[in-house]
Amino acid sequence: MSTLPYRGVADRREPDQSIANKTTIKNFGGNVEFQPRHRYQPTSETAVLNILAKHRGEQIRVLGAGHSWTPLIATDDVLVDMRHFDHVEVVESVHAGDADGPSGGPVVRVGAGCRIKDLLRALDQHGLTLPSIGLITEQSIAGAAVTGTHGSGRHCLSQYVVAARIACYDERGGELTPRIVEVSSGDELRAVRCSLGRLGVITELTIQCVPRYYVEERVVWGDTFEEMRSAERDWPLQQFFLIPHAWRYIAQRRRVAEDNTRRGFAAAYHVYFIVAIDVCLHVLIKLFKRSAGFVRLLYRQIFPRFVITGWGTTDRSDRQLTMKHHWFRHFELELFVQAGDAAKCSELVTDMLMFADDRAHEPSESTRDAIESADLSDAFAGIGSTYSHHYPICIRRVLADDTLIAMTSRAAGAAEGTTDWYAFSFITYRQPTDDFEATIGLLARVAAYQFGARMHWGKWSPLSHEVAAATYPEMQTFEAICRRLDPEGSFSGLARVARS
Repeated sequence: MSTLPYRGVADRREPDQSIANKTTIKNFGGNVEFQPRHRYQPTSETAVLNILAKHRGEQIRVLGAGHSWTPLIATDDVLVDMRHFDHVEVVESVHAGDADGPSGGPVVRVGAGCRIKDLLRALDQHGLTLPSIGLITEQSIAGAAVTGTHGSGRHCLSQYVVAARIACYDERGGELTPRIVEVSSGDELRAVRCSLGRLGVITELTIQCVPRYYVEERVVWGDTFEEMRSAERDWPLQQFFLIPHAWRYIAQRRRVAEDNTRRGFAAAYHVYFIVAIDVCLHVLIKLFKRSAGFVRLLYRQIFPRFVITGWGTTDRSDRQLTMKHHWFRHFELELFVQAGDAAKCSELVTDMLMFADDRAHEPSESTRDAIESADLSDAFAGIGSTYSHHYPICIRRVLADDTLIAMTSRAAGAAEGTTDWYAFSFITYRQPTDDFEATIGLLARVAAYQFGARMHWGKWSPLSHEVAAATYPEMQTFEAICRRLDPEGSFSGLARVARS
């Protein structure tokens, strides 16, 4: 970690760049709302340092695109909006390389506030793309990276960060002085890759790139979790869904294509997917989400007719791997379990959601044992016939990451870098979310007790900070780095993030 020359607040003061204060800020999900006393939209690192100098000792949060369901951005004091930090510069570096690990190749230096969709467009002009992307591309690149945004079959985006520039504080001399540091190695890099805004204001990231690639895809049905997982040998980028009320799986089997040629009427497939799934399915869910009878009918009878199976297409990765998920506001929890526990977790999910829909359902012995071991039998009995889940559960394999506290970082007792993870995503379109929180929150607590499940840092979690932190063997190392770069806790708030 190197400290860059600080050209002082006094000798290079820029305009304050504050905007209307006491403006109400809402996140994408609508569940986080607050009014900061001061809100800024800086246009340079010097301006960011000015803000830090002016507000020493106050709580400082950073705003990207607001696509988190946790209060990462919430503050009563200072909010720094990084939208103007959107520069993109492609360079050659020995740090980066292929999609599965650093080995030498191009990197991109990108402003923290740049939207992923804009970054992808800029990279495409150079014949490049990101190694891994999530389902949507509306997030700011820094916000996505530092909360562990991931796709399927590869690492989180965090893993591909090879350097970062951060505005933070220096306590040398007995006084807090704003400074810019550049992190590019060691535990500091592993911390900043998934840092939740705890280390300071990230102004720029350097991220690995890969040559533009195409993805082959086909959709198939399956009956068991193991049937889905076994296909990953041939389709390593696949994601699959547990369909509620039908209790079957449907997979988008995916792998990197042999060449960059669009095939299989890909344009028509893209239009079909947007119209049938991104729009029509979601409209039906939005309209009838409170009707348990219709939801059951939807997934048992109507949904299978929406889906065209066996249609093999090949298209550019950023088209094939994303959805228009941001078109409809929703609320989400996502939990991660190690690969060895994934099948059991899938059984737990099925049993608990079936019981929540109909208390006549008899859970398996292993599910009952898990609930009893967690001492949650009474809570489980209370959810019977109270909640009908109305959205497919997305399941994705994510490779283990070299980070300190990403959801996919090494688990206690696991050999370093050897444990893959499976992410289970639960979404609701109903407001208020009380019934969702009661059922899915209970499921998450059972999974945390039974499997050491981790909750996505950027999504809703019912776990206390203490329970969440206990699953990360390097949490103390992360906290020590936070104290070093943020001596007075201006950017802290991990406990608030992890609580419901």
